[in-house]
Amino acid sequence: MKKCFYLLIIFITTNNFLIAQIDWNNREANLYAKHYLSKLSWDEKIAQLIFQGIRIDANDTEVFKRFKNQLDTLCPGGIILLRMSSQDYKKLIDIADKCGKPPIIFTMDGEWGLGMRFTNFKSLPRFMTVSATGNDSLFYYYGNIIGKHFSLASIPINFTPILDINDQPLNPVIGTRAISDDPLEVIKRAELFIEGLNEYKVQPVIKHFPGHGNTITDSHYNLPFLNMPIDVFKSKHLLPFTYFINKNVPFLMVGHLSYPAYTHDSLPATVNPIITKNLLQDTLHFNGLVFSDALNMKALAQLPYDSMIIKALQSGIDVLLLPDNPYKVVSIIKKAVKEKKIDSLEIENKVKKILIAKYFIISEFPLNNYKHYLTDKYINLYNNEIDSLSQIIYSKAITLLKNDNAIPLKYDYGKVAMLNIVNNKPHYTDSIWSRYFYFDNYSLKDTTLLKNNLNNYDLFIVNLFVGSMNNNNGRDSLTIDWLEKLSNRHKIILNIIGQPFILAKFKNPDNFTAITTTYDIDSIAISMLAEKLVGNSTFEGKLPIAINEYFYKGLGLHTNILTNIIKFNNPPLGNITAVDDIMQQALIDSTFPGAVVLAIKDKQIIYYKTFGKQTYDTQAIKINRYTLFDLASLTKPLATTLAIMKLYEEGKIDLQAPIYKYIPELHNTNIGKIKIDRIMTHSAGLPPFINFFEIYNPTKYPELYSKIPNTNYYQVADSIFVNKTIKDSIINYLKKNITPNPNIGVVYSDIGFILLRFAIENITKMRLDEYVSQNIYKSLNIKRLCYLPLNKFDKKEIAPTEYDSIFRKQLLWGYVHDGNAALLGGISGHAGLFGNAESIAIILQMLLDNGEYEGVKLFKPETIQKFTSVYFDKNRRGLGFDKPALNGLESPACELASPYSYGHYGFTGTMFWVDPQYDLIYIFLSNRVYPTANNTKISKNSIRTKVQQAIYQSIINN
Repeated sequence: MKKCFYLLIIFITTNNFLIAQIDWNNREANLYAKHYLSKLSWDEKIAQLIFQGIRIDANDTEVFKRFKNQLDTLCPGGIILLRMSSQDYKKLIDIADKCGKPPIIFTMDGEWGLGMRFTNFKSLPRFMTVSATGNDSLFYYYGNIIGKHFSLASIPINFTPILDINDQPLNPVIGTRAISDDPLEVIKRAELFIEGLNEYKVQPVIKHFPGHGNTITDSHYNLPFLNMPIDVFKSKHLLPFTYFINKNVPFLMVGHLSYPAYTHDSLPATVNPIITKNLLQDTLHFNGLVFSDALNMKALAQLPYDSMIIKALQSGIDVLLLPDNPYKVVSIIKKAVKEKKIDSLEIENKVKKILIAKYFIISEFPLNNYKHYLTDKYINLYNNEIDSLSQIIYSKAITLLKNDNAIPLKYDYGKVAMLNIVNNKPHYTDSIWSRYFYFDNYSLKDTTLLKNNLNNYDLFIVNLFVGSMNNNNGRDSLTIDWLEKLSNRHKIILNIIGQPFILAKFKNPDNFTAITTTYDIDSIAISMLAEKLVGNSTFEGKLPIAINEYFYKGLGLHTNILTNIIKFNNPPLGNITAVDDIMQQALIDSTFPGAVVLAIKDKQIIYYKTFGKQTYDTQAIKINRYTLFDLASLTKPLATTLAIMKLYEEGKIDLQAPIYKYIPELHNTNIGKIKIDRIMTHSAGLPPFINFFEIYNPTKYPELYSKIPNTNYYQVADSIFVNKTIKDSIINYLKKNITPNPNIGVVYSDIGFILLRFAIENITKMRLDEYVSQNIYKSLNIKRLCYLPLNKFDKKEIAPTEYDSIFRKQLLWGYVHDGNAALLGGISGHAGLFGNAESIAIILQMLLDNGEYEGVKLFKPETIQKFTSVYFDKNRRGLGFDKPALNGLESPACELASPYSYGHYGFTGTMFWVDPQYDLIYIFLSNRVYPTANNTKISKNSIRTKVQQAIYQSIINN
C-alpha cells in the first residue's frame, strides 16, 4: 500500500482506559475561572455560553467581515466549524485572536474526521463500517488518526463518539454513524476510539443523550419520539452513557428527543429537566459540561425561541450550540435574569465550568499547531494517512450478504447493464467500474429504456446509493418492487452503496444473485467492492447490526481470491514505448483502422492497449477491450485444434487415421486417404484454397440461394441465405476433383480444416461451434469467443471487415470475412471464429499452464506438448499450431521467440504467439482488411512481428 500511514493491528484491552481528565475542582483552574468571572461583563459572560456555527462557501469573503465586526461587541465561548476549507479556517482563527482571553475555542462535529467539515480533507469511513471489520482494535487507530489531525489543526473538541444504540433499521439520522445495536459493543469500541483521540489531548463529546437510536424520525427535520419500555431504555440505551459518565467523561451532548413514557410529557430532552437535570445530573451524577444539540434543528421549531433558550438553560444545558443569532440569545438571557426567570448564580456556574474547561485546553492542548501544520504539504500527508486507514477498514468491512455461487465473478461477465439508483451520481463511479466491466450505463430516468432491453444482458449490476434512510434517491417502494420483480428473471448483483438498512424495505431479497454493502459512499469503498466482485480480494465483513431475520447480525459470506488467473483491468496498461511508436505509425499509415495489443508474462499483463476505431470514419466507435474481431485462421488453433485435442484425449480420434474414417462419404476417394496429422501440419498435399463461393455462385446455382430466411438455409450476409445442402456439394466437389500430392511438402491449406469440421461433427454429433462452446469456452467462462457473433452481440461491438464486392456485395459487419466459411453458415474449421483479446488470452494461458485454468482441467500436459511441438521432420509446424522457422528460414515469429514457442496468424490482421520459455503470451488483433483486403501494409511492414520483437526486447532489457 503506497501510503505513509502504517498500522500494527493488535487487540487493545480497555482495562487501562483513561480519558484526558478535566478536574472541575482543580485550584488553579478555579482561580482562572474566578479571575475572568470578575472581569467579564454580563454580556461577555452570557456570550461564553454560546458556541456559534460558521459555514464558509467558496469565495465568500463577507463571512470574515461579519465575524470580525461581531467580535468588536460579542466574543462567543466557542465556534463550531460547519463547512469550509482549512485555509478559510486559518483566517477565522487568526481573526478570533482579536478576542484575547479567554480565547474562543474552535470545535467540530467531526465524526469521521476533519473531512466531514473541511472541503480539502478526505473522510474516514463511518463507525459502523469499522464495526463490520470485526477488528475492534481499529477503533483505537480510527480515534488516533482523528485525534492527530484535530491536534495539528488546533481543534481541541470533537462532538463524537455517538453512543446511540441503533436498534431501529429505519432510523433516518443515525444509521451507519452508530457503532452497534449492542450496548456492550458500543462501550468497548467507543472506549478504544476515545483512547486514540485522547492520545492527542482531543476531548470527546459523547452524544446524543439519552439515546437517539430507537426512532424513525430525523431531529434535523422533526421531533423524534422514543417508543420503548423503560426497562429496555435503562438496561440498553442508557448503559453506554452511564458507563462513560462513571469514567468522568467531561463533555456530553443532549439530543432533541421526546420520551413521553419516561417524562409523561412531550417536551424534547433539551428543554426537559426530567431528562437533563433529574436523570443526567442528579441520578447519573454527571458534573461536566452539557451541550445542547444544534438549536437550529427543526425538532425544536414548535417551541417559541425565547422560551426554548430559557428552558434549555433551566433544564441543565450549559452550552447553547448553533443558535441562529448570538446577539438575540444574549438579549433573551439578560432579560430572563433580570426577570428572575433564571438565577444569575446559575448562569455564573455554567460560565465557570466553561472557563475551567478552557483552562485545561489552554494548558494541555497545542492551540498554535495550525500555523505550521495546515499547509498543502502536510494536508497531502494527512489525506494519505486517511486513505491508508480507509483501505484497511473497507478491505475488511465490505460485506457479502447473499451469494448464489456467483461471486467472485469469473471472466467473462458477458454483456453487462449497470443501473445507478442515485440523484447525483459521484463523478468517480464510472471510471472505477470501467476498469473491470464494459457496461451500458443506466440511471433511474433510463428505466423505461432498460426495461425494453432487458433480454440483451447477461448480468445486471445495480448500485443502490443510500446516504441516509430519508425517503429520497429513488428508494421508494415502486423502485424496490421493480428491482425484486427483475431479480425473478435476471441475474442481478445488488450493491448497497452506503447504508445497508434499506434492505429492511425489500420483501423478497432471495431472488437476487448476490447482495453486497459498502456501508459508505466512497471512492475507495466502490473500488474495493469491484476488486472483491472479480476475485482480486476477498469479502470478509460481517453485518454488525440486525436489519431483520433475513439480514441478521453477523451475516457475512467469505470468498476466496481467484488465483492462477489473468487479472484483467481496462487498458491502457503497461508502457513499452517501442510498441506505442510502431502502433501509432501504423495508424498514421492507415495500416488498419483499429487494433488491440495484449502481452502477458507470468500471468501479469505487461502491455495492453487499444488503438484507433472500428473504421476510418472520425465518428466511428473506438476500439475497446471487448471489441470482437474476425479472427480468420486463428479459428484453426482456437476452435478446430482444441476440439481435436479433446477428442484425441478421449480416444475418439486417431491422428494417424485417414480422414474417411470420420467422413464416410470420402471412403474410396483420393482425398479420403489423407491423414489427420498431415492435415493439421499442412503437409497433406492439398491445394491452399478453393473459392467455393465462385464455383457455387448465385448465377450458376440460383436454387441454392434465397433473400428470405428459411430453416433449410444458412445466412451468409444481410438478406443472403444459402441452402444447407451446400455442405454436400462441397464434399462431392472434393471427392471428384482433388487428388492430394504429399510430395509437394508443406503447403498451407484451408481445405483440410474445412474437412476437420465435418469429422468433428460426425464424431461428436454436435455442430462444431456448439461443441467447442460447451466443452472448451464455457468451462473457462468465456463468452466473447464464438461463431456467429450477431446471434449474441450487438453489431456495434464487432469490428467490420471488408466490403465484399465479389460474393456478398456489402460491407461485412458481424458476418465472417472468409467466403467459404460464409457458405457453410459462418461455421468452419478454418475460419469463422470471432473474439476479443482477453478471451483468447485465457485459452492461451490454459495451454501455458499445462491444460488448466482457474481450477478447471481441460487437457493433459503431454497432449499440449504433442500438439505444440514440431511434429514432422523438416516441417516447422505443430498440430494446428505454427512454430518458429527451422534452420534460419523466414519465420512467422520474431527472432527472439524461443524454439518452444507456438502460435498462428489470421488473414484479417490477427496473430497470437505463446512462448513457454518466457511464460509469455502475445496477442495482436486488427481489422486490416477494412475496407479492402488489398491493404497489405500490415504484412509488408511486418507490424505484428515488430511489435512482438519490441515486447521481447522490453522483457530482456528489464
